[in-house]
Amino acid sequence: MLGDGLTVLSYYEKTLKIELKSLQSSHPSIANTYSYIAAIYHVLGHYSIALSYYEKALKIEQKSLPFDHPSLAYNYNKIGSVYDSMNNYPSALSYYRKALDIQQRSLSTNHADLANTYNNITLIYQSTDDYSTALSYYQKTLEMKETSHPYNQSLIATAYNNIGEMHRSKGDYSTTLSYYEKTLSIWQKFLLPNHTSLAVLNANMAMTFKGLYQYKEAAKHAERAMNIASCTFGLRHSRTMAYQKLLDDLRQN
Repeated sequence: MLGDGLTVLSYYEKTLKIELKSLQSSHPSIANTYSYIAAIYHVLGHYSIALSYYEKALKIEQKSLPFDHPSLAYNYNKIGSVYDSMNNYPSALSYYRKALDIQQRSLSTNHADLANTYNNITLIYQSTDDYSTALSYYQKTLEMKETSHPYNQSLIATAYNNIGEMHRSKGDYSTTLSYYEKTLSIWQKFLLPNHTSLAVLNANMAMTFKGLYQYKEAAKHAERAMNIASCTFGLRHSRTMAYQKLLDDLRQN
């Protein structure tokens, strides 16, 4: 993977040298190449270098594009994601909000890119333990996905699961279960019976039922999680053993 990244990086760096010699410094193609190079450095974990290339791309686009052009929002989102990777959440949030401001003016209210930016902001609030604000953004994301992707049940199920996680973090177990059950009903239709996501979800449901002192229901879901993990990973895998321990603990209550 590292070798592939370096090979692609070498190609784009050669492309950039040619473009800098043959095109005006404000040409959109140069901005695109800067962004491609930045994306590779981001993947390779060289965050400061990635930022420098994204900022070069942004400077060109700020001069050549209208102030509310979607490409500017795209770059703001990318810069925000680099700061996110650096755990610099205030800066990440600042750039995500710049992207959101443009998208709210230039895109339809149910556009997928707008939903993705809401999701990015949500994850920042989640990372900083501001669960109430994160939850409000998750709700916005869910509403947009239900409108823009009514037939993409996978996206909707993921949104349900994320909202459930937020409520569980707040200790609201009854609401958590309602969202987990919505997630489960969708995933059982589209995922293979031994899919690892079903194991994780059942384990989370077990912990939630445990929080409600409903140990019988909790044990039922813990057993499902353990059975899926044992089929997928084997009995000696750490995840299988963790689910088995959870099941054993629940059966003692």
